[in-house]
Amino acid sequence: MSTNATPTVKRRDWRTILFVVVAAPFTFLTLTEGIAGVLVLWGVQLGNPPLGPDIHRWHDAQWGTLFGLLLGGSLLALLWRPRTKPLLMQFFVLGLAALTLLSTPWGGWEIPIFLAPFLLVIAAYPAPRALLDFSRKGPLSRLLLALSLLAAVLMFPDTWRSLLLQLANTDEHAQEGDWITVVILAIVLILGGVLAATKRPGWQVLGILLGLAFLNLGVAAITVPNQPGSWGVVGGIGSLLGGLAFIAATMWESRTTMGARAPTEA
Repeated sequence: MSTNATPTVKRRDWRTILFVVVAAPFTFLTLTEGIAGVLVLWGVQLGNPPLGPDIHRWHDAQWGTLFGLLLGGSLLALLWRPRTKPLLMQFFVLGLAALTLLSTPWGGWEIPIFLAPFLLVIAAYPAPRALLDFSRKGPLSRLLLALSLLAAVLMFPDTWRSLLLQLANTDEHAQEGDWITVVILAIVLILGGVLAATKRPGWQVLGILLGLAFLNLGVAAITVPNQPGSWGVVGGIGSLLGGLAFIAATMWESRTTMGARAPTEA
């Protein structure tokens, strides 16, 4: 008696392959910005500000955190199995939208022209319907939500002050759009924390990215405590503790979630 074996042919996921091909160069671009923001802390200036590199080191570090670490880190994580991390793509879309809408009034049309090509990444995402889905199966992470609200309260005075300085537009930092970058970074950080608290697919990576962002800002603030707008040593230490708290909370919540989903043995 003979049996006929039917071979199973695994189809290639061409939409995922296309996304990776499209997203890879943009990932490199954003990560390069992030690296530049870190290097400037140690006196390596990529560019030539009118008053020299020292006056912009803190704000360059913030830009590197926003554009490089948060947005670039999200794209980097999405290069591997992007369909399984729709929350990261939603975060990237919302972060890019905030950056475009809030920067354009002061940066002019150069901002949307620079960011417009990133629409190709969004269009190439292999699961477009998932970008409109904000439903969740389990409860919110109260721990991550509490950390996000605490961060919002602590950053509010600095964010409000930066907004007023940008609206006044009387110094070089305002003319360079540095103060509005502070506002955008704060919005993106809090937005990321709220999204991570939903525990939708991709939330673990987002939680770790937020932790790394606060760690990077903490190191930057301690390195250049006297820079205009810097959080200083005390604020830097607080940011370091916040970064560690986000990472620890993400790992704890991930562990408890996996434990709750594990099948119980009879």
